[in-house]
Amino acid sequence: MGALDESTPVPSRITLQLMKQKKKSAFQGYSLLKKKSDALFIHFRDVLKDIVKTKTKVGEEMRNASFSLAKSVWAAGDFKGQIIEGIKRPVVTLSLSTNNVAGVKLPIFQVNIDPTVDVLGNLGVAAGGQVINNTRENYLQCLNMLVKLASMQVIHTHKNII
Repeated sequence: MGALDESTPVPSRITLQLMKQKKKSAFQGYSLLKKKSDALFIHFRDVLKDIVKTKTKVGEEMRNASFSLAKSVWAAGDFKGQIIEGIKRPVVTLSLSTNNVAGVKLPIFQVNIDPTVDVLGNLGVAAGGQVINNTRENYLQCLNMLVKLASMQVIHTHKNII
């Protein structure tokens, strides 16, 4: 091989300009990636704060829901079999959407409640109807919070982030 390898450019004004342009482009790409990384990091910290708050709320709501279930069983008797027999189609479904943060698509779960489906029917007409409806509302709140928590926890473990 000669004095000049193919890996080293021939020193000239054109190669100097090309190297300056490559350096500028590399710096610009780095700064864009840094901005994206910072935006995702800020979003990640906000999500972590929300996860901690939501976990404490879920604990409280689950306690309230369990207590309201005990009250409704005491007021109306054991109605689990009647509810299971009354289910024809799902009342609650889960859908997946995406949120775009700094060019990264993050998955978000959403709860869809179908108000036309009446699982309770005539349950609790004789006794405990209001208590059963309160129990249903408490468990729907718990379900919404759990889905929100799951959505927040899955956001930064998704494969599109890496």
